[in-house]
Order: sequence, then C-alpha cells, then structure tokens
Amino acid sequence: MDKGKSFQLWYSLGTMHPPRARAPLYLLPFRLCVVLVAKQVTQSMGCSHLRREERIETRGDDGTDGLGGAAPSELTAIQCKNVPDYLNDRTVLEKHFGQFVKVRRVMTRRSKKTAVVHFFDHVSFGGCRRGSGVNLSAVAWRGVGLDVRNNTPIFSSPAKKPGLRKALQFEVDLFDSSSEGQNSEGMAASLSSLSNLVGLVAETSEERYRLLDQRDKIMRQARIKRTDLGKAKTIVGTCPDMCPEKERYMRETRNQLSIFELLLGSDKVNHAAAIKEYSRSSADQEEPLPHELRPSEVLSMTMDYLVTNIMDQGEGNYREWYDFVWNRTRGIRKDITQQHLCNPLMVSLIEKCTRFHIHCAHQLCEEPMSSFDAKINNENMTKCLQSLKEMYQDLANKGIYCQSEAEFRGYNVLLNLNKGDILREVQQFHPEVRNSPEVRFAVQAFAALNSNNFVRFFKLVQTASYLNACLLHCYFNQIRKDALKSLNIAYTVSTQRCTVFPLDHLVRMLLFKDCEEATDFISYYGLSVSDNTYVELNRSAFLEPDGLPKPRKSLFVSQKLTVSVGEVVNGRPLPPAPHHVPVSSFNGQSKYIGGIATGDQDIAEVVDGLVHDVVKGECREVGKAGADYVTAQARVARCSEEVCGHVMDLFLEDEIFQIAKETIQELQCFCKYLQRWREAVAARTKLKRQMRAFPAAPCCMDLKNKLKALSPSAEWPITMENLCKRIVNMGNGGKLGVSCTRLNWLRNKTAHDIKVQHFYQQLLSDLAWTPLDLASLIAEHIPIKQDQVFWKVLLVLPNDDEYEEDDPNRILIEWLKAKFLKDRSWKKTASCEEVRIQTLTLFNSSGVRGSRNIKVSVCIKVVHGVLSDSELDASSTQKDLLGTSGLILLLPPQVRSEDVAEEDVYWLSALLQLKQLLQAKPFQPTVPLLVLVPSLEEEATEKEVEEGLMLQDLISAQLISDYIIVELPGSINDLEGTRRVRALACWLVSQCPNSLELCSQTLQEYIEDGIDGEFGKRFYHDWKERRLAGLPSQEPGVIIELYNNVLQFLSEVASSEHLCDLSWPVTEFSEPGGNKLLPHMDWNVPDHLAWLKKAVLSFQIPYLDLPPLGAPWRPVCRMIFQYASQIASSSHTQPLIQSQVENLLSRTYQKWKNGPLGNTGDGPSVDEIPWDDILATCIDHKLRDWKPPKLPVAPEAVSEDGQIRVYYFKEHLKNFTLPFSWEQARLRTQEEIRQGHKSILSGQRRNVSSADELRASAQDLPERLLTQLKLEKVESRRFEEQLHQYLAEDIEPLGDLMGFPLYLPQSLISTPTLAGPLIKSPMSSVQLSIDDRSPALSDRLKHLQRLLRADREGEVASELHLSALMDMVDI
Repeated sequence: MDKGKSFQLWYSLGTMHPPRARAPLYLLPFRLCVVLVAKQVTQSMGCSHLRREERIETRGDDGTDGLGGAAPSELTAIQCKNVPDYLNDRTVLEKHFGQFVKVRRVMTRRSKKTAVVHFFDHVSFGGCRRGSGVNLSAVAWRGVGLDVRNNTPIFSSPAKKPGLRKALQFEVDLFDSSSEGQNSEGMAASLSSLSNLVGLVAETSEERYRLLDQRDKIMRQARIKRTDLGKAKTIVGTCPDMCPEKERYMRETRNQLSIFELLLGSDKVNHAAAIKEYSRSSADQEEPLPHELRPSEVLSMTMDYLVTNIMDQGEGNYREWYDFVWNRTRGIRKDITQQHLCNPLMVSLIEKCTRFHIHCAHQLCEEPMSSFDAKINNENMTKCLQSLKEMYQDLANKGIYCQSEAEFRGYNVLLNLNKGDILREVQQFHPEVRNSPEVRFAVQAFAALNSNNFVRFFKLVQTASYLNACLLHCYFNQIRKDALKSLNIAYTVSTQRCTVFPLDHLVRMLLFKDCEEATDFISYYGLSVSDNTYVELNRSAFLEPDGLPKPRKSLFVSQKLTVSVGEVVNGRPLPPAPHHVPVSSFNGQSKYIGGIATGDQDIAEVVDGLVHDVVKGECREVGKAGADYVTAQARVARCSEEVCGHVMDLFLEDEIFQIAKETIQELQCFCKYLQRWREAVAARTKLKRQMRAFPAAPCCMDLKNKLKALSPSAEWPITMENLCKRIVNMGNGGKLGVSCTRLNWLRNKTAHDIKVQHFYQQLLSDLAWTPLDLASLIAEHIPIKQDQVFWKVLLVLPNDDEYEEDDPNRILIEWLKAKFLKDRSWKKTASCEEVRIQTLTLFNSSGVRGSRNIKVSVCIKVVHGVLSDSELDASSTQKDLLGTSGLILLLPPQVRSEDVAEEDVYWLSALLQLKQLLQAKPFQPTVPLLVLVPSLEEEATEKEVEEGLMLQDLISAQLISDYIIVELPGSINDLEGTRRVRALACWLVSQCPNSLELCSQTLQEYIEDGIDGEFGKRFYHDWKERRLAGLPSQEPGVIIELYNNVLQFLSEVASSEHLCDLSWPVTEFSEPGGNKLLPHMDWNVPDHLAWLKKAVLSFQIPYLDLPPLGAPWRPVCRMIFQYASQIASSSHTQPLIQSQVENLLSRTYQKWKNGPLGNTGDGPSVDEIPWDDILATCIDHKLRDWKPPKLPVAPEAVSEDGQIRVYYFKEHLKNFTLPFSWEQARLRTQEEIRQGHKSILSGQRRNVSSADELRASAQDLPERLLTQLKLEKVESRRFEEQLHQYLAEDIEPLGDLMGFPLYLPQSLISTPTLAGPLIKSPMSSVQLSIDDRSPALSDRLKHLQRLLRADREGEVASELHLSALMDMVDI
C-alpha cells in the first residue's frame, strides 16, 4: 500500500480489552477514533479529504505492521467519535489538545458527533499521544480483522482476494458505528461466491454468457443500494470495449447480431466489430454496473469506428444500415446520459449523431416506411439538438464555448422555421453565435419561408451547405404549395378564366428536378399541364388536400454531397480507423480469469463516496448558514424596497387623484358658466336681430289695417309687369315702389360675388396642382451635411390604363405626379416615354440651409403597375433604380368584397409590385417607404395595410429601413392634400440614407499615397536609423515583402466585395470616368474591380534573394543588373534604371577602394552594397514607368483626360497589418543598434572618421551638384557646337560620344571612373554612329535629328536624376 493512503486506529474507552495506557476519564469521556494521515496527503490535499482509507482495528499491544507499509512518522491527525455536543466545540477541543502540542486545525460535525484534530507534523502528533495517554502501538496485521459479534479474530488468506470484503465492510462501518455487523455475513457469502467462479471452464458462448451473468448478479447483491438522493453519485463507466463482453455473448446466443458485427461467412460474433446495442429503459431494469458503461475515450473510439467503417456502407442496403447506425448512436447517447458526461468531447459525439439524422432526412426520404420513418428520424434529431442546447448552456456556465455551437444553433433554427417564436430564442444566443454566418443564414431562411418569398428561399438553397440544404429540403413541398397558390391567384383575373404559365419557368423558380416532377406536383393540387409546356392556372380548379405529397430527393441537394458520408457526419476529414483488441475474461483454455479488477475499484469508489459525503455535509451546513444569512439580508432589502415603493405609489396615487378631481371640478364649473354665457349672448343677438328686422308699423296704412298688414301676404315670385313698373305687391301691406338704382346695385354685387368665387376656386385649384419646391424642402430637411446632395425617389403608382380620363383615381395619379414635377410641362413629355420606368423630373438647383448654400440634384422616377420579367431585366441593365433614396407607393382603391380571395389578390398584386422593385435594386443601403392610401367610405386600417403588404417582414429582410402609412384626402382641389404631401415629402427626405463616405483618387494618386503612407515612412525611418548607427543596408527580401504587401493590401481595399452591393451612384447624374462626388456607372462591377486589383498588383516588383556573404563582386553586380532589367516595362526605359544602378555600384566600389582597409579582394562585400538605395531606385522607376495591365477596361471607367479613378472607404485603409518579416527585421535592427554601442567604444576612431566623412559629404553634396550642373550645361553647349561642326565638315562623331548613356550623361556622375573591374550592362550606353556611306543631305539631317533627340532625352534624365539626389539630401 502506497504512502498516499490514510489509516485509522480505533480506540474505545470501556471496551473488553483496554490498552496499557489509558487517558483520564475526565479528559476523554467519549469514544476516540485516531486517524493516522500521511504527511504527503495532508500537505497536498489541504486537510479535509481523506482518500482511500483502510480500517486497521486495535487488538492487543502488537507492533505497527498493520500500517500497510506507511511509516509511523507520517501520522498527523486524530479523529474522535461519539463526542457529546457540549464538548464537540472547536474552542474546547483546541484548548484540550493545545495543552500538549500546537494544534493546526480542528474540524467538528455535531450532526455526526465526530471531530478531527490536525497537527503540523508527526512530532506534534506523538506529543499529543503521549500527553493524552492514547496508545497507538497496538495495531493488528493487515490480514487480521475483528469479528464484531464475538470479538474473535478472523484470518483471511491472501489468495482469496479480500479486497471486496474489506471494501464492503469498510463501506458499512466507516463513520457509522450503528451499522456495524449488519451485512458482514452477506458480504462474506458474496465474496466466496465470486471467488468460486474463477477457474470455471466455459467453452460455448451461452456458457460464457451465463457465467458472466452470474458474476454480475453477485456483484449487484454485494453492492449497497442508496436510498438517500443526497448521497447518490454518478456511475463512472469502465468498459474498455465498444460492446460489453456479456452482451456480445448474449446477442450471439440469441441471434441478435447485425450483419456488420458478424465474422465474414459465418454467424459468429466479430468481437472487434460488435457495438453496444441500445436498450430501452424500464422500471424493472437493473442499475448498470460500471463495467457495463463505456467511458468517454471508448465512446469516442466507437463513434470513430462508425464514421470510418460503417457510414459509407449504406448504398443498396439502407434498411439494415440505418437501423444499425441509428441503434448504435442511440446507445452512445444513452451511455452519455447515464454517466452525466458533459465536456467538449461528448458534445462532438452528439453533434455527429445530429449530422447523421440530418443526412438521412434527405437521403432516405424516398425509402418505404418499413425502412425509414421520417417522423421518428426528426424526433431523434430534435432530441439530439435539445441535448446539445443543454450541454452548450452547461459548458457556457463554466466558461467553455464549443467551436461548432453556431453550426448546430443554425440547424435548430432551420428545423423550427414554422415556429413563430424561434427568433426570440435566437435573440438569447450570445453575440458570437447570434452574429455567425450559420445563424444569419438560418434567420434569412426563416424570413423567406414566413414571407412566402419562394424565389429568395430557393436562392438560399442553392448557396447553402449540404446539411443546411438537407434541412431546407423538408420545407420544399410546403413552400412550393404556397408559391403555386400565390402564382395561381396573382396571374388569374377571376375564377372563370384560365391563364397559362411556362412550365420551365416554374421548374427553374421552384427548383424541380425536371418537368415530370413538376407536372406530378402540379397535378396533385388539381392544376393541369398542356403540351408538357404550359401550366393552366385556374382558381376554381386549384385544390388543397389535407397533407403534402411524399417528398422526393432533390438533385440540387444531392449534388452538394462532394465528400463521403463519413466525412459529412464527422464534420471534418476522417480520423484513422481505430484498431482495438477487445478484452476477454477467459484464457486460451476457456477458463474464467476475472478480467475486471473490482476490488480496488470498489474500495476507491466507496472510500471516495464516504469522504465526499462527509465533506459535502460540512460544506452544505456552512453553505446553508451563509445562504440563509444572505437570503435574510436580501429579503430585508427587497422588502424595504417593496414597502417603500408601495408607500410611494399609494401616496402618488392619492395625490394625483385629488389633483385630477379638483381640476375636473373646476373645468366642469367653467364649462357650465361658459355655456350659460353663450346662451345669453345668443339670446341677446337674436333679439337684436328680430328688433331690427321687424318693422315698427306698416307705412301708409291706417290704424285699423296695420295689424292685418303685418301678416305675410306679399306675392312670390314677383311678376315682371309690376317689376317693370317699379312696383312690388306687398299684399296686405299694399304696393311698394322700388328704385332701379338699387336693383342694379344688387345685380352687380351678385355678379361680382360669383366672379370672386370663380377666381378663388381657380387660384385654389392652381395652387393645389402646383409642384412642390423640392430644392428648398430637401436643403432644409436632408440629414446629410454636404455641399451637394443627390435625392432620387421612385413613385410606384397603379396602372393608369385601367381608368378613364375623368375617373377620380386617374386624376389622383396625375395630381400626385404633378406635385413632384419641377414645372407643369410633364404632360407634353411623358407620352414620349416608351419604357415602363419613366423619368418624371430631373434637374439641378440650389437651396439654402442656415448660412450656407447647398447644391441639390433631384431625380423623380415613376412606374405604373407590375413589371414583366423583360422589363425588370431592362431596368436592371439600364440601372434605373441605382441610387434610389426612397419609395412612394400609391395603393389603388380597394373594392370591398365578401370573397376573401379577391382581397388576397388585391394585397398580393400590391406586394408583388413593391417586392419586385425592392429586389431589383441593390440591397444596400435600405430605403424608407411611404404608403399612400386613397380616402374612401370604407377606409383600410393601418394594421390591415401592414399585414397585407407584410411591412414588418420587409424590414426584417432588410429591404426597407422604415415605413409610414398615410391616408390621402378625398378632394385634391383644396390645400389639405398639398399640405399632407409636403409633410410626407419632408419625412421621406429626413429618412434619406446616409451618404456613402467614399474617397476618390486617380489610380496613380491612390498608389502613391498608399505607398507613401504605409511603406515610405517605415522604409526611410529604418534606412535613417541604420545609417546613423553605421549598420549595413536592410535585407532586400524584407523590403520587397513589405512593399508588395502594401500593394496587396491596397488592391484588396480598391476591389473590396462590400462595394458590389452598394446602390450608388444616381444613374441620371453620373458621368463617364466619374468625379470626386459621383463614380461612373461601372465602378463597382466585378469585372472593373478585378481590373483595378490587377492594375494595383502590377506595381509589385519581383523578389530578390540576398547573395552569400562571401560572393564575388562580379557575379553580384551581374545579378543586380539582371534584376534591374526586370523592373523596366520596355526596352526604351531600361537604360535609365541601368545607369542609375550603375551609378550606385560605382560609388560603392569607389568607396571600398578608398577605404581604410585598402584594396583587398576583387570588390566590396555583400554587406557594403546599398541594397536599400538600389531597391528605392527600382521602386521609384516602377512607379514612374508603369503601364496598365493588358485587360479590357470598361469605357465608362476612363475620364475625358484619360484617368481612371479609384473609389474606396477611408476606414478600410486603417486595417493594414505589417508582415512578420518586417517586424522581425525591425527587432534585429534595434538589437544591432544596442550591440553597436559596445563596438563603438572599441572602434571609436574609425566610426568618428566615417561619420565626419558622411556629414562632410552630405554638406558638400548640394554645392557639388550645382557645380556639376553648370559643367553639364557647358558640356551640352560644346556638344551642340561639335554636332554642327561635324555636320558641316561631314565627319563622323565618334570618340567622346562612345561612353554617353541614353538617359544619363556621364558628366553628372559624381565619382571618378572605376579603377576596378565593374560589370557594365550592355544597355548602359548607346553607340551613336552615322553611316559613312550615306552622304546625302537628307540622311545627314535625319542623323542630326536623332542626335538632338538623344541630347534632349539626356538633359531630361539629368534633371530627373538631380531631383532624385536633391530629395535624398533633404531626407
């Protein structure tokens, strides 16, 4: 027994065999249990867990051999049992044992009447033993026990394996003296029976199965069943094989083996291929033993065997294959559940089970019910996903996140697309999973299915992965049915008429395999196909059976299966096939040999369980007390908060009620007195009017007839005869004379009033039809803060051909178009348009916003009715919808009908008209939508419009950003409609998408700025540091990699995929070649972006490897000249870079020649070559001498001045990452600089002289350059004079011209001629000569022109080189 175990020594006061030295009764009035704990265990485990303890009972006063090999010097703790409550206190025990030695820790458990005293070392333990009088020398041998019934010793033979008996007796007696001796007889019998099985011969499979079954029964009888759930523990499996041994023999005996588990050509079990079978749990089923459950490693090996050896054997035998794999994976899941395993490895096994069921959902959908039940398969798939969801949550609580969680969260969403609350579950995912491509794809599929967007759904199927497509295949028939129903309603006018629809279009839209499959599906719903070409859509013939047709395998889904089924289920490439040799409990002579070490395992299991129970009980009590305290504090805080809130609510409610009551009373009183005042005023006014209108008395009447004259009796109508006589017969009042002047006045006044009313109505109508001032409105409400804004709106109107000229609906359409005109001349030009999407308004204007002027460009497009496919294609080609800022949809008047289908047609046609326009434009950015509803007697509620147009689904699908529904007034001749349309236009302008922050540069500027920002600054900073520190040049490979990486980054920014989805620019205002505000039409076309990427990458230079340090000078120069020749784009520019490189190498050679070390060797070493200067020259030449790649470029991309502009997001330029080689080179530079300080102390004289020389040369360089420039001008004049002289004297100009290069004159070189061997490029100079056999004057003139041209080119090259040198001096 190792030192990691602990041992106990029991000592009881008052037993039949007292020890020699007994402690006084007043000190130890309780039974004492001494726990001897190894010092190593105490120090490593902290003190509380006592693992794998073994009972050693005291008997007599023998030696300590029963310690099992552990030294007595390692005992450091004492355990006391049956301690009374008044003594079981830490203070009392610490005080008692502290009299003898220093106590480390005291642990008490009053519920168990136990206490444990820990000491610092064995010396303290021995002092305690001597001081307290406890005798620890009387220890029995390991093989000797004590019969608790008669206190007689029991000797057991080592050959009988007493481990199980000892473990069982230990489990009964440990920490519980009340249960001693109750089960010892049964345990001894079980041990005897188990040992009697060893050596039995079992030759047949049935005999072996019965023997192993008897062994399991004995082990189950020996196990103690726990009834306390608090003490229950999880079973840990120990089965080393894919199938337990007993099950293998049992299934071979009962002929329950699968064809995949048999030996080839026989009915015997293949032990290496047998896998544990799934058995349904039942109430009478025994609890599994540890060797019947497979641990994690074996479960993983079993799954690896299935995916490598079984998964690809289903072709032609799907029934046997599916039953076998499903049953065995189900058994794996059951073992995981029974052992409560939860770790990433087990999660991966459940994930593989899920992938298997997803694959079968499509692959076996055409199999008969006897071979494959789709419903049961989906139930198992759902159980697997539910288990994964719980395991993901448990691991997340521990801070562990699985790599494939997003994949299976997406599968769960795809499996529940018909559940409305699945999006609520998606919102609960943690952000990394919620924003993953898998979950986003599933949400898009949910939006497409629930909005019946079958086109979008099948596009998602075509882009989906194989397993995603298998899950979406379950909804094929559902969405095909809804699509067929929608098409049948949308393309038919009434129930009496039929409409033909091309069958091949339906096959393509709904992703059928061929026309035959589409015909069968269409016939299932009552529609017919004519000539196998057209579908006859008919509302009355369409049927809706209760169920969906039987699904068929999809060719498009099967084509996505590009790897083996095993790799699909495994989720990655297959692991190596496992090779496992199963364990056998029988030897070659068929004798039972055991094979499962149950003794030690059961001992460890029991001891660990008991120690865990003790520690758990203590922790539970402490935790319970702490929890009670925290709960009480929380309850007090919560109650205080609730009471305070309740009191505050009651107080505020009472105060608000009283204030409202008083206010209402005052308002009622005010209203009452106001009403009385109004009545009094009305009465007085009426009385005054009556008094004024009522005559005091008829005139010209005597007193007798006045009363009679007051009664109404005047003639009506007035006769023309009396009127001509200027008389009005008043009846009883007599006749009244009337003046003609008053009649004329009344007639003129009436005519004037009629004219005023007519002109007022005319002005009101003109104002109602006056267009809106769009420029001022946009400048005032546009959220974009720029000096020039573009606003493009699409008017989506009903088809005006369905209405008459004087129809109110036709007038409403024309009025709405008139409001968005710049002037009223559109009636003359609109008829000229033949396209369906017409340009209603297009103008540039200016507006004022605050104190600044804003240039406004407005474009209004209008479309009538639903567009056909050809018209949609034409609009996409012409990019009519590009740059749209908003949509205005005018709904046609809805005719209420009892037929629900008629209402569905109304909303479906409006939705189809809206969706086809939204999907025809680029998706980004999303635009606002304004829905106008005509005012009728039966108004459509806002909720009905939202549901009919599915506006919330359009927002979820990111087709629109926001919407508003507004009712138009019934009359348009008043100003109410104008005010409402103006307010709606202001809202539409305020919701305009933010302008794209695109930066624009010419291609050359973009390259130069990018290289200067990311390469130039870093390169010259490193160059300066190394020069000041006296270090050699940086490695050329590092510089070239940095330069090429910068160009690679710039090409990716200029051709980013995010640019393809942008709805920009406004087509009507775009110009060829583009400008800073608006790009050209093809700026984000994939072909143009590919051209830009190719063009930027063409600036890269080839890689140059650093030669070995001891390489000779001549081959190195030859290599450099060869590399420089690759930089030039043509033979005309090659001599320039050759001459520049030659100049650098000449200076290097001259510096080496004049160096302090003298002329040793054939030339400078590799370290002395200025690689950075050479590469800077090559890069500068590459930027100046660049030619575009030979690829077709869009004509729209080239501006009038021949420039090509690049459009990009400025934020993307901040994402450049330095290559690793450059970072390492910078670290090496810093390290070399630090080391150089030490070398400076040793070689200070040489470095100081070189530094002075460098500074002197740097100071004298500008003066030397100016002097040489003057000499060059003198030499140039002399050269021209010589040319004229040669021309006049007919002498060939040979000699001095032999050494002149084409671009760089030799007089500009600052160093003298090389004294050493320098390899010159054959292109470094040009031999200019005149054929002496061409004395004609014309030939001499041509020759002179060539010489003058060469001279001018030399001067230009000299100026370029001089400017480059001046720039280097400035740096």
